[in-house]
Amino acid sequence: MMLNHIRAAAIFLTALSSGAAIAQTNQGLWEPPFNHPLLAGWFAGQPNWDGEPASPYVPPPADRNRFMAGHMSLIPVGRERGKVLVWNWMRVPYGTPVGMQHWAIVDVSTPTPTFQNFDLPIATSDGDLFCSGHAWSKDGHLLVAGGNRYNGPQLQANRLAFRFDPTAQPTGNAMWVREPDLKLERWYPTVTALSTDATGLDLMAVTGGFDFFSFAGVTSYEVFDPSGAPGGGAWQIDPVGGTQIFPGPPGLACDEIFAIYPRQHVLSSGRLFFSGSTERGFRLDQTQVSSGSPATWDVHASNPFPGWHRDYSSNFLFPNMGGPLGGFSDIVVKVGGAPQPWVNCLPSPIATPTNSTEFCFADLAVNDPNWVWNTSGPSMQFGRFHHNAVLLPDATVVVVGGNLDTNGELNCALPVLQTELLNDLPFAWRTLAPATVRRGYHSTALLLPDGRVLVGGGEQREFDYEVFQPHYLTNGTTRPQILNAPATLDIKYGRTYDIEYAAGVTVERAVLMAPGSVTHHSDMHQRYFELQTITPPPPGTNPIFSFQAPTSAGQAPRGYYMLFLISSVQPGANRGTPSVATWVYLQ
Repeated sequence: MMLNHIRAAAIFLTALSSGAAIAQTNQGLWEPPFNHPLLAGWFAGQPNWDGEPASPYVPPPADRNRFMAGHMSLIPVGRERGKVLVWNWMRVPYGTPVGMQHWAIVDVSTPTPTFQNFDLPIATSDGDLFCSGHAWSKDGHLLVAGGNRYNGPQLQANRLAFRFDPTAQPTGNAMWVREPDLKLERWYPTVTALSTDATGLDLMAVTGGFDFFSFAGVTSYEVFDPSGAPGGGAWQIDPVGGTQIFPGPPGLACDEIFAIYPRQHVLSSGRLFFSGSTERGFRLDQTQVSSGSPATWDVHASNPFPGWHRDYSSNFLFPNMGGPLGGFSDIVVKVGGAPQPWVNCLPSPIATPTNSTEFCFADLAVNDPNWVWNTSGPSMQFGRFHHNAVLLPDATVVVVGGNLDTNGELNCALPVLQTELLNDLPFAWRTLAPATVRRGYHSTALLLPDGRVLVGGGEQREFDYEVFQPHYLTNGTTRPQILNAPATLDIKYGRTYDIEYAAGVTVERAVLMAPGSVTHHSDMHQRYFELQTITPPPPGTNPIFSFQAPTSAGQAPRGYYMLFLISSVQPGANRGTPSVATWVYLQ
């Protein structure tokens, strides 16, 4: 970064602290919760489905497995754009050669939500898509890799790879296309879209996971090339090892392995920073591999909590404020989670979840003394794990759900219903309207194009879904209205563009928000980038806001984004109010 980093850390903690305190009536609003209507016969009435007792399908909590949206992705392209893809597990009887992967497309844009439900047949010997990792490619295809496999009563890992193509017709199973398998079985892996490499490829990394036979973390990764049509993807070969498997960082203790759902973030340099669940940070440079050079690793010189992992913290790349707020970038934040000791290379019972906020300037030089975890971030008001952190278009971060019950992963007897917001004015956490439905393990949440947040899933819950209206939708301010935008605005790196909007409100800035793809309290695809403001041309009939697109794929990888216009601060608020988004394709 350009700033002195000690000074930058102080600025990070005190930035925006000069505004008036927000009125505590500005708390956001939870809409009435609702359930997922089902296809006839889903999960109903047969013994030993997934080893669980038979029961008719009844609403939760009597049957917590009704439809658990443990995987949730906002569709960025095609006729289902702006709707949400969800799936849960297969639930197959023992001995069934072909199981049905239950999945659905959910539309909450109208007062009455609508559902399209489907069953995708997959050989039970191959597994299903639950406990997989996933992220959107630059073409708007969802790469889904790894997950569960069933062998009688024993749950195992799989090697599956699928691409979900939202442009395939008709809506249904034709959208799912099988890709070549992973080399290793991976249960709870992470998938991340990398920035463009030295040869112009936009690759995707599949990292970590567990091997069920040894119950050991898989400290390696595989790299998928999605440049071919769905079904024609390929796995990159490590130029050093000559195999599809790339090794993880060398020389680590067994308690510092990737393990389940590594938290990883694409930085401005194109490198990939790993922020959990191990407490030591790592950084991968894969950018030169396509041109024949080896991948390289950087490792934090110290571990703030040796021998521990952070179980189900929610980690994110802090909003990249490239505009009037100072150009901060590459700050990775870790909030909450339950400390978990590792003894003899195996996880031990977890401790009480923390309320801490830690951050790292993740793209500093490896020998920079500030390339460490800084533990002085503001604390949440409530400790929690199994929560979800969602970036919002006004550069705040909302945390929903979570749990204090450490008596087994599936339990949620001590739910945290209080919603919390980070980076409001002053820079701190504050509570918003509490939820009415508990959301623990396997809950999900993501930003919608209209600025609301869809929340779903959770092993123990009263309803399948609910929608949260953030503070900016309940404070009485006027939203900017984008006018005359094409269905998809194609924008190119470094060029300038004009957006018309309705008179009556002043627009201060524009931001890009990547479509979310979340599972297991981890969304490695969400991203906020504030666009550089340009002096607009003289207005015509309507006001015009002008901006410069990101200058490189490091700032924002190629692909689909939501573009929000943000108003200047209005009475009753201390941050701007976002418009409904329009979609752009950045290349």
